[in-house]
Formats: sequence, structure tokens, C-alpha cells
Amino acid sequence: MFTMVIKDKGKIFAKKIKLDETGALVKDSRPCKIKKATGMVKTVHSLKQLVKFFKEGALNKALIHGIPKSHCDIKPDEKFSIIAKWLRSKGKKGLTRTADNFQYPDSDALAVFDYDPDESQPYYTPDELIDIISKVVPGFREAEKVINYSVSSHIYDKEGNNLSGETPGYHIYFLVKTGSDIQRFVKILEKRLWLAGYGYIKNYKRGRQ
Repeated sequence: MFTMVIKDKGKIFAKKIKLDETGALVKDSRPCKIKKATGMVKTVHSLKQLVKFFKEGALNKALIHGIPKSHCDIKPDEKFSIIAKWLRSKGKKGLTRTADNFQYPDSDALAVFDYDPDESQPYYTPDELIDIISKVVPGFREAEKVINYSVSSHIYDKEGNNLSGETPGYHIYFLVKTGSDIQRFVKILEKRLWLAGYGYIKNYKRGRQ
């Protein structure tokens, strides 16, 4: 189960990418923010259904890897309002896209590895990353998965020229039987990867690690 989000009035719900006066690609992430949107809990029993969602998904759709908490009293396929936090603070009705309103279900759930490589670390292709995870989580290699690259990948102009190539970021989606167990799994996975030598410490400009 996951939550499908449809931005109101058909507004774009993805990065805008265009060419500037020099011919360079410029990204605008502002459309990714939510002011008002409509949510709907969807049930997915196979990743083929997820692939169909990606293929048919319009630019005004996105997903949340979780469902509204029980206190929200929302049933599957029932439409509900999702709003920005600042609108909620003004008394508007709707759920904010925050942890106090969404959780992983106790049943089948959609999980994802969001790979956003650090420039100071080696880059891993999807196959390489799956191999690494499989070393510490036996059986992950055989599990059904869907790889979805960044929307910045493989952008073509009218002449068919590939302007961006394949950007390094990607998502690896997979299904789990008990969504509420995902957070425990992530903590164990982190410790196993550190023990296997894949952890690293990075200092930020403000001194935070």
C-alpha cells in the first residue's frame, strides 16, 4: 500500500528542466512542493502495477511511501486533501505530508532505496548497489525490484540529441510483507553496512556530521 498524490488543477508535480541562453540545462524544483493536492491510498500486489503507475503517471502525480495513520480514518481509494503546513497552521482542513500523519502499513507495503551519491564517494550502479546490499541481506538479489532513474536522465531535444545522459541518482523499489517493520530493517541494514566497510563520516560546513 502507498499513497498516490495528485496535484490540484493539473499543476506540474515534478522538476521543470529547461535550456538557458547558453544551452545549459537548468532545473527548477519549486513545482515539487505541495500547496494543495488530493491523496488516495492504493494497494499494489506486484511491481508490475507500480511500473504501470510510473508509465501512466501524469506530470501532476507523485507518491508517498506510506498511508495515513489510523487516527485519520481514511480508507483505500478514498480521496482526501493534502495541504502545506503553513495552510494547516491557518486552520485549513487537510493532512500535511509529515510523519505525524503518515506511516508504513502493517500489511504489504512499498519500500525504496533512494540512491543519491556523494561526490567524495565511489559511484555504484544499480547492479553494484544491489550486490552490496545482498552481501549483508541474503536473498535481496533474488527479490523483485524496479529501478527508476531521476527525471533528469536522458533528456532529448527536438533533434534527438541526448542532452543529459544518465544522471547518477536513482530509486530501487521493492515490496515488503510488513511495512511497519521497515524502520527496524533500515537500522539493522545501516549497522551491517558499517560492519562491511561501507560507512563513512562526512563533515558539513556547519560542523555537523
